[in-house]
Amino acid sequence: MATRADLKRWTFEEYFAWEAMQEERHELIDGLIYRKDDSTEPTGMAGASRRHIVTNQRLMRQLGRLLGDGPCQAYASDLKLHVADCGDSFYPDALVLCGGMEIEDRGVTCDAAVVFEILSPRTAATDRGRKFQCYRTLPSLSHYVLLDPNALTAEIFDRSEASWTLRTGRRGDPLPLPALGIELDLADIFTGVGEPIEGVGIPVWNLRTDLVRTTD
Repeated sequence: MATRADLKRWTFEEYFAWEAMQEERHELIDGLIYRKDDSTEPTGMAGASRRHIVTNQRLMRQLGRLLGDGPCQAYASDLKLHVADCGDSFYPDALVLCGGMEIEDRGVTCDAAVVFEILSPRTAATDRGRKFQCYRTLPSLSHYVLLDPNALTAEIFDRSEASWTLRTGRRGDPLPLPALGIELDLADIFTGVGEPIEGVGIPVWNLRTDLVRTTD
C-alpha cells in the first residue's frame, strides 16, 4: 500500500498546469494536492456544509458593504493565493487585497491584507497549522481570521512587530480589523446559521508562544 511518502511532490507550476485541466479546485499544501475543503487526505472528497456556505455568503456581503469602492476589495474563494516562501497555494474562503496588491491574469495573487478561513472539523488543523504557518510569511498580511460556524466563534490573529496576537470573539461581538479601518458584525455574519452545536465547535488551537500572544 502506498504511503504519503510515496506520493508525488508537485511544484507550483506543475500543480498549476494540472489544475487548469480539472473541473474542481485543488490546493497545493507541502507539495501535495488536496481537493478544496478537504485537507486531510490528498485528492480526498470535498464538500462544504450549509453552515459554512451561509457564513461565507454573509461574510462576503458584509465585506462588500463596508469596503465599498475604496482601495481595499474582498474576493471570494475563486481567487488562488500563492505563498512563495512556503511553496503552497490556497483558495481562502475570502481575502482582502488593498492598493498595490495585484491579481495575475491567470487568477493568482501573491499578496493579501486579510485572509479568512471558515473552520470545519475536517480542515481546522490545517487552517490553524500549515496554512497559518504559510500565511504569516506574507509581508502584506495584517489579519488572519478563522470563523467557526458550529460554535459561532471567531479567532483573529493580528500582526505585531515581533509576533502575532490572538483575539477571540463570539456571536454578537464586534470584530474590528484596524488594517482595513472597518468593524465586522459577528451577529450579522452568523445570522441564519442556527444555534451553536454543543460539542461540535473546534477548540482554539494551542498556539506556540513564540509565534502568537493571546490577549484577554
